[in-house]
Amino acid sequence: MNTVAYFMFETSRHQTYLEAKMDVNKIMKYGKQVIPNLGIIQGILSNYFVHISDLHSDFNGVDSYDEYSESLRINISLIKSCIWSLYIVSELTFFGYFDGHTYWAKVSDNQYRFEESEQVR
Repeated sequence: MNTVAYFMFETSRHQTYLEAKMDVNKIMKYGKQVIPNLGIIQGILSNYFVHISDLHSDFNGVDSYDEYSESLRINISLIKSCIWSLYIVSELTFFGYFDGHTYWAKVSDNQYRFEESEQVR
């Protein structure tokens, strides 16, 4: 998402990408301009899954949970974040097929704006 947003805002920077000179840490701000909550999701993924964290110290196999532990909370939060991300990307991808829209508003023929509806605020 960050890369797509980067090309939306910096239309002349495609060559930087082709030359493998694009710094992915510097383009995160573009994704957050399109979808404000993207930074939170990226932070959680970075802190708990991309880099080694305390969740990696124990084997977490398929199990039934009797209590609400920290690892369970993080996993459920990430599942919810992934489902939410899929929902908003799908809504934009198939914008014309929906009668009502929850996260996107059409600005012009080929332009959309991330805009949460009243029902999710």
